[in-house]
Order: sequence, then C-alpha cells, then structure tokens
Amino acid sequence: MWVPGTEGPKLITHKPQVSIKTSLRITLLGMSVAVIVATLICHEFLRRDDAHRQAHNHTAVMTEMLAAQMAACDLNESSNHQAVIQGLLDMPTVKAIGVWDADGNRILLEGEGIKPISLLNAAHTGECSYSHRHYWLMHELTSEDGPLDVRFAKIGLGTFDSKPGVVGAVYDMRPMMAGFPQHLVMFYVPVLMVGVGTLLVGCWWTQRELMRPLGSLLESAEAASEEGPREPAKAYRHREFGSIAEKLAAMRLDIHNWRNKAVMTERRADSRIAEETRQITRDLQRLKAEAWQDSLTGVYNRRFLDEKLPEVYEAQSAGRRDLSLAMFDLDYFKLLNDTAGHGAGDKVLAFLGELLRQMTRTGDFAVRYGGDEFMLIMPGLPASRAMAVAERVLTHFRQQAKVMVDVRPAPTLSVGVASIANNRPESLAELIFMADEVLLESKQNGKGRVTLATRQGDLKISDVRRSA
Repeated sequence: MWVPGTEGPKLITHKPQVSIKTSLRITLLGMSVAVIVATLICHEFLRRDDAHRQAHNHTAVMTEMLAAQMAACDLNESSNHQAVIQGLLDMPTVKAIGVWDADGNRILLEGEGIKPISLLNAAHTGECSYSHRHYWLMHELTSEDGPLDVRFAKIGLGTFDSKPGVVGAVYDMRPMMAGFPQHLVMFYVPVLMVGVGTLLVGCWWTQRELMRPLGSLLESAEAASEEGPREPAKAYRHREFGSIAEKLAAMRLDIHNWRNKAVMTERRADSRIAEETRQITRDLQRLKAEAWQDSLTGVYNRRFLDEKLPEVYEAQSAGRRDLSLAMFDLDYFKLLNDTAGHGAGDKVLAFLGELLRQMTRTGDFAVRYGGDEFMLIMPGLPASRAMAVAERVLTHFRQQAKVMVDVRPAPTLSVGVASIANNRPESLAELIFMADEVLLESKQNGKGRVTLATRQGDLKISDVRRSA
C-alpha cells in the first residue's frame, strides 16, 4: 500500500532466468564460433603476408633481369635501349623504368602515367620511402589499381667507363597477389568442417556428461519436497554430481522424518486444544448455576468476565480460531431514569439481558459489563456474522422499547464490534479496547447503530491500561 507523503512504490525487477543446459550450449557455440573466426582471420593475415613476400621476391628478380638487359645495351645511344624499355613497359606489371649513371645523372625515365614516373624519381632522390613493410595488409605505396612496389638495382661493370649505374622500376603488385578462391577449398572449408564437427562432438559430450546428470539431480531435488519412500542415490561418473546426489537423498530423508514429526505434533496439539476447550466449556456450563450471574439481568457479571474470559481468549488464539466481541450501551438511559424512574430503567435492563440470552448460540456468553453497558462474547464467530447478530439485537430492542416505556426519545442501543481475525489484537485487553472505542464512535455518530472496528493490533500498553 502507498501512503501519501512517502516515496512511491518501488518496482522490483528480476533478471530472466536461464537454464544451465541453455547456458552451456550457448557457451560451447560461442567458443566454437570464436575459434573459427580467429582461425580464419589469422590465416587471411598470413595468406596476404605470404603473398606480399612472394610479390616482393618476384619484383626483385625482375629488377635484376632488367639490370642485366640494361648492362648489355649501349646507353649512350637511344636506339640501343629504346626497344628494350618499350618491351618492358608493355608488360602489365611494369609501370615505369628509370636509368641513372654512376654520378646520379638521369639517362632515361619513362612510364605509363605521371604518377609512377614521379614516384620512381622521388624514390631515387630519397624524397619518399619505398620500404616494403606493410601494416594490416595495406602496402605503403599504392595506385588506383592496387599496391605498388619500387625496386632499384645496379647495372653491371662495363658500362659508364667501368662505373656501375642504377636502374629502377615501379611494379603493380595486384596481379601478383594470391587470390581467395585458391584457399577456399584448401583451407576454409576444412576449417569450417572441423569447427562444426567439434561443436557437435562438444554438444554430444555435454549432453552425456553434464546435461543428463544435471537433469537427474533436478528430479532428485524436486522429489525431495514430495512424500514417498527414500530412494538410494544414483551413481555418477563425476564425484561432484555423486556428492550432490548423496546430500539430496539425505535431505529427502530428513524432510520425510521432520514432516512425520510435524504431523504428529500437530495432531497432539489439536487434541490438547480440543480437550482444553471442552473442559472450559464444561466449566462454563457449571458456572451458570453458581454465583457469577447478574441478579437483575440474568447474564454473567463482571467477576465471570475477569476470571473466565482470559481462558476463552487464550484457547481461541492457540487454536487459531476467531473470537468476536460486541459492546452494547443503552442510549438515553439517564433520561429514562430521571423521567420514568429507576424501576423503568431496571425493567429495560432486565429485558435487554433476556434478549441477549435468547438471541445467542450455545457457547456464547452475555455479560453485564457495568451499569447500562453489556458485552456479548461469541467464540468461533467471524466479525461479519457478529455484526449481523448485533443488528438483530438492536432491531428487536428498538421495537420493544417503544412499547415498554412512554419516554421520548425511546432508549436505543449503540454497539461496537471487534474480533481476533479482523483486528489482530496483541491481548484480550486490546480487543476489549477496540470494541469500546468503536462503541464510542456509534454514540458520537448518532446513536442506535452498530460500528465494526477497523484498527489493527498496534496499540501501546499505556493506551490499553487507560481503557481498563
């Protein structure tokens, strides 16, 4: 319940529960996928790295061949090398060729496009790096078609007055890179087959070694809460499962024994309570013929209330049975005595006592609480039915009082009702206080009515003492 002025109700959220079987299967699947993906990524990296290395070796061999051909030409005459250069540039992988003498002077620099020529010249003069290192499979020197490689080689002796020159070339490495289709059948398909096979084997092993034992343990745990003979613990391959099974079997035996003890204890308690209640009833019946009876009204007096009502209350509370209590008070009683005399007042009191005795069940007790105040004790009767009894008493009394006395306003009854189940009092004194409290409400709200107590058992000791 939410009370104004306090914090609003808090919602308690629960995480969705997942079974151990599902969790293990998801874990195995995730591990298998992770291993396969990591394997494929590593292999792709190694494949590309190997392709780069092979391409670099290829360009190095081509550059050495180019240097050998240039060494056989007389570079002082363009007719001797032009045909060789043109033939090399016709190759799809060669993008530019350059030749420099021993002093660094350029003899020729030709190629397919400005970018490869400028790249070769800048690499020769040291204005850019032509290192063959690569990072995450990307080459440092690239073109629109793909990665480029720059290579230099010295032209052999016999050229430029026995001083070695330099020949350089720019190569397109893309056609030299190893392709994916070659590795698909040779590597990726086997890896995927091994991964799927491993996952299936892992699922089978998990089902056999973990899932089935866990399911058996779950059945044992559920059976521990049910009645039945104890079954011996099953044998398991794993020590942990066997230990849990033995503990569950022992726990089931303990639960069975404790359940039997609880049933026997409850039966003995019920028998004891029933016997005490019967004894109290017999005692109360004997009391009807004794001195605990009000001489004017014929109902029990305050002495009975003080000595026997606590026993009735304790017996009902111990047996977890209800007990309803109704407090009656005469309205306009002083006016009746002052107007018609005390004889008329005694006549009305005697009539009320007779009415209470006639309208109660066997085992109910009507008590003159004091003066013009009466109490009706109804063991085993819930508050709703006690309210109905009080209403009937009130109705009959109102009808008869108008005829009995010629006083206006005629006497009526104000009633307050409380019960153990409805109000959960901590003691008999608190129950009486609750009934008396709502009796006062009936008188304040116009008299001649019945009011049911709604307060729960939270009174202080001092409040109850003041009411006594």
